[in-house]
Amino acid sequence: MGVYSTLGNHDYGDYYWWESEQTKKANLEHLKQIQAEMGWRLLMNEHVVLERRGDRIALLGIENWSAKARFPKYGKMNEAHAGTEEYPFKILMSHDLSHWDAEVRTHYPDVDLMLAGHTHGMQVGSGAAGFQMEPRQPGVPPVGRTL
Repeated sequence: MGVYSTLGNHDYGDYYWWESEQTKKANLEHLKQIQAEMGWRLLMNEHVVLERRGDRIALLGIENWSAKARFPKYGKMNEAHAGTEEYPFKILMSHDLSHWDAEVRTHYPDVDLMLAGHTHGMQVGSGAAGFQMEPRQPGVPPVGRTL
């Protein structure tokens, strides 16, 4: 059904001193081009419909959005969510985990699942009493994929 991606906080180049704003923008455009060349569909505050055997779900992808003040909010959930009302199941790709409690649960309760890539040490969590674990041994560098 394809490979889909979203942007994370480091993708914008906000933590680097660029010689000009134009150079910074060119870097971001180059990153987008690389993803396209790899065959990835970069979702920028939008959604796509995935269909299999007559069943349809909405896959929403937004630019980086964080509840933490030090991270810019590029994501526009209202744009990605618009037009998804008819789909019975919605998956959101949003880079920062803090987005779920800060905006999604309260303003978009019909989103069923959020996938986030801003994890450190491959954390896994569930809603059960704040359970969290790291499935790696101490001293072993984290290995994983950003969704």
